Amino acid sequence: KYRGMPDAAAHSDAAVFGSYSPVPAVTTEIENDIMEKVMRPLQEALNAEGIQFKGFISADLVVQRNSISIFELQFGFGDLEPQTILPRLKSDIGELILTATEERLMDVSIQWVEEMSVCVTLFSGKDSSKESRGSKIKGLAQTKAMKGIFLFQENTVFDQKDVVTHGGNALYITATGSGLEEATVRANSAAENIHFEGKQYKEIFEII
Repeated sequence: KYRGMPDAAAHSDAAVFGSYSPVPAVTTEIENDIMEKVMRPLQEALNAEGIQFKGFISADLVVQRNSISIFELQFGFGDLEPQTILPRLKSDIGELILTATEERLMDVSIQWVEEMSVCVTLFSGKDSSKESRGSKIKGLAQTKAMKGIFLFQENTVFDQKDVVTHGGNALYITATGSGLEEATVRANSAAENIHFEGKQYKEIFEII
């Protein structure tokens, strides 16, 4: 994830304007450290409180050379996790959720598409004020038809037959590709193809 503010936009400093998956820098050793230092202690704490948790846990972590720090912990999908990860998921998400509720996840081998994904957030105007609402979003159908592109809407509404902005995060564009470069080019190209008044975003090339 990349947090910050798109140029000239007055969003929260914690706004997430891009992400990609998987992260090559996260090695098997780092994954094991995360499990041992974050996730298993969390599970033990829940068990100690008599909480039988079944669901998604999203941990935003700061991984440094000799330490792992928790930036944010959410019980559910965090910002950009589903948009970035689910396009790479080959297994049926519904079946995985059912398996989790039945406590059978150890019996399942999760399958992934052998591609990388890049997601970029398109913001509507400077904030969630009325000035950033009601702008017709153009290019949705053409962008959706582009190869490897997935569109996710958040703060949008229908105005008769048109999709219009409703402030804040308007759209998320996720692109898949054989590697990070291909996915990045596709994501940026798709972002350029979407048009609405007050559109703000950060090209992924600027942050990777």
